Amino acid sequence: MEADAFVDGHDEVRVVLLHRRSTVSGWTETPMEALGNDRWRGTFDAAHIGRYLYTVMAWPDHFATWRRDLQRRLEAGQDVSVDLLIGSDLVARTAQRADADDAALLETWGVELRGEGSLETRAKLALDDELARLVSRHPDRHMATTYDRELEVVVDPERARFSAWYELFPRSASRTAGRHGTLQDVIARLPYVAGLGFDVLYLPPIHPIGTSFRKGKNNTLEAGPQDPGSPWAIGSEKGGHLQVHPLRQPGVHPENRDAWAWDRRCCAVHRVRSSGMRTARVMVADSETDANMLYTVGIFVPDPFIYFEIAGKK
Repeated sequence: MEADAFVDGHDEVRVVLLHRRSTVSGWTETPMEALGNDRWRGTFDAAHIGRYLYTVMAWPDHFATWRRDLQRRLEAGQDVSVDLLIGSDLVARTAQRADADDAALLETWGVELRGEGSLETRAKLALDDELARLVSRHPDRHMATTYDRELEVVVDPERARFSAWYELFPRSASRTAGRHGTLQDVIARLPYVAGLGFDVLYLPPIHPIGTSFRKGKNNTLEAGPQDPGSPWAIGSEKGGHLQVHPLRQPGVHPENRDAWAWDRRCCAVHRVRSSGMRTARVMVADSETDANMLYTVGIFVPDPFIYFEIAGKK
């Protein structure tokens, strides 16, 4: 990203890009590069799926300004004795902000700049790159200004650019007529769906289905004893969004009582081979809360569904 940062006058400016993941409280700083004409550019690596926040901070760098002007006065052959005293004070104040190890080095440097050595020797010490690095680690930010907005970057999975979705009802996935389908039946069909080129297998909810006002076949208002109802009509005495369809659901034939008892965890994971290098990864969320949990770790789950990883690409 780029930003304009400047000060009133001719002081040197330091600009840093502040960035962090939205789930982290502390900022990470990355120095920004001067492009000229008050324009600065900085980058950070948004390597993980999720949200990132960033903003810009800038301040006048008095030590860098002093060091620049000292170099110019030396090139012009001017007396820099007063400049070295000013530099010694700047270094001493920096030592007060530094940790113990750096403070000891800076205090020694400040004494030498004010010492009795020749101007040439002390000027050479003042322009030493190691002194500049030490001071830069402990900047004076009492005049720092931070952009008043925290900007946001959202990182989605690569598959979010484009994907083809295939929806099916697990209870209809059985290959045996009259038998309630199971999630194991869905797993058996994954190679078929993957072979069609789909990326996402979209499932309806897999929670307990309500019994009040249950609809029957062809959307009729009266349900028979064998009519399973709409999976979107969630909630019964067997549970709600936090439960998977129970072992003994009314209206399900006794031999199919384990139809949904494939896994009782918040999500179930299973790998199958489809063809060649293709692999299907199953991620099933059984509630909105669990869906949000899966999203935070990199998987978009608008409803319970199965997400494919095809040829190693998500």
